Amino acid sequence: MSDSAPPDAPAGSVSPDHSALPPDQAEARARVGSSIRRLGHGVLVAESNVHHVPEYADRLYVLERGEILYAGKPGDTYPPEVMRVIGSSA
Repeated sequence: MSDSAPPDAPAGSVSPDHSALPPDQAEARARVGSSIRRLGHGVLVAESNVHHVPEYADRLYVLERGEILYAGKPGDTYPPEVMRVIGSSA
């Protein structure tokens, strides 16, 4: 872990400014997603940083304490209770 990372930050975490995935990772994720869609399958991804979810997800579910607060397309206009959970910069 680098000296600038908080002590509880997981290794490989997204930078605090919520930057997007590096281009090679984003491209690889897009290729895998396309292949899975062509096969007619889906993948459930648990993601704590919704800022780059629109790059690879078709559907978004926002959960808080086991309750679904939002189910829809990533990038839609989110209701205030969802914005409280995901943050205003999503």
